[in-house]
This record gives sequence, C-alpha cells and structure tokens, in this order.
Amino acid sequence: MNDALKMWQKKLQFFQREQAILSDPEQKWSLEVKIDECREQIKALEQTPTPEPKLPEGDRTRELREKIKADFADRKLTKSKDMKLLISMAKMGGLSETEARKLIEEEKAIIEKPRILYRELLDAFIKESFPLNPDANKSLAEFQSYTKLLDWEVKEIYQSIITYQEDLGKDIILEMIAIPSGKFMMGSNEFDREKPIHEVTVSSFCMGKYPVTQEQWQAIALLDKIDIDLNPNPSRFEGDKKPVDSVSWNMGVEFCKRLSKLTGKDYRLPSEAEWEYACRAGTTTKYYFGDDLDPSLANYGNNLGGTSSVGSFPPNGFGLYDMHGNVWEWCLDDWHENYDGHPSDASAWLNRNNSQEGIKYKCLRGGSWDFDPQDCRSAYRYDYAYVDYDVGFRPVFSVQDSSFPFNLSSSLPSD
Repeated sequence: MNDALKMWQKKLQFFQREQAILSDPEQKWSLEVKIDECREQIKALEQTPTPEPKLPEGDRTRELREKIKADFADRKLTKSKDMKLLISMAKMGGLSETEARKLIEEEKAIIEKPRILYRELLDAFIKESFPLNPDANKSLAEFQSYTKLLDWEVKEIYQSIITYQEDLGKDIILEMIAIPSGKFMMGSNEFDREKPIHEVTVSSFCMGKYPVTQEQWQAIALLDKIDIDLNPNPSRFEGDKKPVDSVSWNMGVEFCKRLSKLTGKDYRLPSEAEWEYACRAGTTTKYYFGDDLDPSLANYGNNLGGTSSVGSFPPNGFGLYDMHGNVWEWCLDDWHENYDGHPSDASAWLNRNNSQEGIKYKCLRGGSWDFDPQDCRSAYRYDYAYVDYDVGFRPVFSVQDSSFPFNLSSSLPSD
C-alpha cells in the first residue's frame, strides 16, 4: 500500500470518528464533505496501485546501506535525519526517492525490532506485577544485554509505557505520564519573547497524557467547591473525548485543587519550563517530530473547524498527545516579556506579572486548532487572561526520582 493511500484512509477514519460524536448538523455536514473527498481519493488510488519497489542489488546499493547504517550508528531515529539522508542519497545517485525511502525503512526496522520485543516483554511483566519483581528485572537486563539495546533506548521504552491512572468515577480515567528529570535548553531565537535561550534543570513530575477532556472536567466539576464554582459544561465544541475548552486560568487551578483533594496528590498547572521540557521530549526542533507541521501530525490552522478528540495525532517521545495544536494550555507562571531572570530550576516564575486594566496575564503554550503552525511550536509563548473556545489545560504533580523503577535522569536522545 502506498503512502498516499494510507494517508487518505487515515484521514477518512479520523473524520468518520469525529462525525459520529458531533451533534451540531452544520458541523456534521462540513465533515461529510471532507469524508466524500477522502472516499474519492481512496477510490482513485486503489484503481492505480503503486507497486512496491524492488531494490536493485549492487555496489551502489551496498554503499548506500553502509551510509544509512553509519548515520544511524547512534540508534536515534528521527524525521529530520530521514530527510538529511534522502538529500545526501540523492546527491550520491543510483536510486529513486521511493527506493531510497524503502532502503532507509529497512535499516530502521532492524534497529526497531529489538525495541519492539523489549517493550512487549516489559508490558507483559508490568501486567503481571508492578513494581517489577527481581526476577522480572533480571530477565529484562539479560534481554537488554542480548539485544545490545542502549540504556537510553530502554529508558525511552519505560517512559512510553509507564503511566499513573486516577479513577475519577463512572469509568472515567485520568492518565498521567511519568516525565524524567533532566536538563534542556529552553527558548528559541525566533521571537524576543522566546529569548534568551537558557539551560533549565527539571525535576521529575507526572503530566496528563492528554489535555483534560470534557468527561474528566465534568467528573471534577461536580465535586465540592474549594474556591470558585465550575460550570460542568463550558465547552463550545462538545464531545466527551474532546478537550475541555473555554476554561480560564482560575478554572484550571480550581480543577487541580479539587483533583488534589480527591486523590491526595498535589496537582497543579505546569510551569512554563516543565511544559516546554515535556513537549520537546529531548528534541531541539520546532516541533517534537521535526521542523515541519502538516495536518496528519496535529490539529491546527482551522483544518478541522474546531477541536478534535484527544489522542487523534501521534504522541511525542514521552507519550504525550496534543502538545501541538488542538487547545492552548495554561501554565502556572505569570507573564514576562522575555526570559531575562527566568528560574534555572523549572519552577513557576511568579510575582512579576504584566497587568493591564487589572487583568493578570498568564502563559499559554502549544497553539490550538485555529492558530498557524508558527504559533504551535515547542518554544512559542502567548500571554493571555481571558476565557476562549480554544483554551484548555493539562495537570501535573511532582514526584521523587525514587518513584521510578530505575534512574530516568540520564540525557534523552535529541534531534
């Protein structure tokens, strides 16, 4: 199956899923138009299938394989590396772009196979018992040695599989992803408000796997008030699995306080540094999947006419979804015009807020369904103080490194 056919089939499934949960007739009709377009494209592509390329074997192919192996010697598989390889292979000549892509995928599969097997083994042990018992840890260590998996690969696998779950009642679960401690370079040189780039040390914490959904919001909004009342149904774009929208900073704080009382954990909004560190997941590119954004990777630019169900697009290296687009996410920090004086320990930067007409401006991150790609970058910051239909949030709570099965603080792979 060629890549174009896969893309259109994926888009069709997404639009059909979204249409099934919509109640507004106008929105359903708008998606029906997109569904019809997808069906036409799929039909056309199925009538002219693209055969899988047969790679010519010879000295040039062997030379290109060796080049790919050398470029993947660090075992880090990134989209930007794929693009660099394709450009360099085109200069070397001998294969078409389709053949070169197939060659790259074959070599990447060799690297990924032991990771997949390790993940399956770890998942099986976790389902039997967690924390893992000594026998399970011994088996995992032996498997790592046998497959020659590097430590950071194993840690990345752990990171993608270990979650904490909060039962909010009525079969509603809040999934929290364990984020390891580490250091990263925060900011960018694209805008003055993102300067200067500076190093920040981040302690371990857990973060919502998705933005808070409407069913999660409703479960907490029905609990006893702590400081302010919460409307159980504030969202403009309705759907249990869609992110709650039209939420103010104070409403997000109230949600976290009620959640803390329910669970006994100290839930809060993330600091700006925690949010960017979690979003980047070890990458240094504009987005966690590279320097380019397209509609198959995130909900942005009014491509879908509103919010989408959480988890509809690929996660980052930490297993977090929707960090780019869908809804803006509140951070705990007061707004500052740039990073001069920013804390080096990832704590929230408070008490020097910029106020206009008595309104306290806070920080939004991640972009949203109706903003351009530039505004969805990992480093982009936005000052805001209002309630709007493209604003939501996700909660965090701090944890000790000892909460993890082993030390996760080693450096993560970056682009």
